[in-house]
Amino acid sequence: MAYLDVIIVLALAQFIFLGVKVGSARGQFGVAAPATTGNPAFERVFRVHQNTLEQLIVFIPACYGFFHYWKDPEWLILIPGIVFIIGRFMYSSSYSKDAAKRGPGFILSILSNIFLILGTFIGALKSLAMG
Repeated sequence: MAYLDVIIVLALAQFIFLGVKVGSARGQFGVAAPATTGNPAFERVFRVHQNTLEQLIVFIPACYGFFHYWKDPEWLILIPGIVFIIGRFMYSSSYSKDAAKRGPGFILSILSNIFLILGTFIGALKSLAMG
């Protein structure tokens, strides 16, 4: 289960890192809390953080479900987990500069989530079929 825990902790650490970037962007672009609009560069950093939260809501439980059914070999969870984290960094880097270029990072993240969800679903069906 250590591989699963490492992936979850890395994803959560990444989310905290992106939140710190939002705080920094508030100061840099003069957007006082609780405002979430006012400067397009700030808004892009803020949206990266919000979108990452939206993806984590799927990612974390899907990791646990996937791992429940496919824990042999245990390291298998690293593949979609690392893809998700890399996708989020790509998304953050590209979206913060130009929102129109966020696609590749978003695609990696969503593909990872789809893989995890399908893996969980197939594992559950297989378990049901076996009784």
